[in-house]
Amino acid sequence: MNFQPMNLTLTIIDPLATHLYKMDKVEKNEPGIKLYFIEDQTIPAGETTVVDLGISLSAKFYNINGKTTLFKSSNFDIIPFNLQATTLRLTNSIIIVNAIKDTNESLKVHFDNIDCENSFKIKRGTSYLQVLSPNRVQPK
Repeated sequence: MNFQPMNLTLTIIDPLATHLYKMDKVEKNEPGIKLYFIEDQTIPAGETTVVDLGISLSAKFYNINGKTTLFKSSNFDIIPFNLQATTLRLTNSIIIVNAIKDTNESLKVHFDNIDCENSFKIKRGTSYLQVLSPNRVQPK
């Protein structure tokens, strides 16, 4: 079976995320989609915190007959985006998400605050993550 490129499907799980993703415009030259914090959050000094992004992600491929299918061995990556100016670190440095099926579970990620003296405050709507599909191409 001949498949065309994968399309990522972002599903809103938490209503707090709705406005953030409706307002986002994906740039043509962007290799991925920005992911947002859906509420203000404080990550205590020197601690790891689980952050609920309020969305789920799945991958769909469209074959030459126009039918949608899920590809059973596909993954996509979530990478840090604009973290260098913060005291935050993505605990796993890169998150690999299995895209086998649609899910109603909200995507959660772990952040470390590497500053042992000061908490780090994140405002709703901030983006420190980007999701990349496995068939991404470099922008021209």
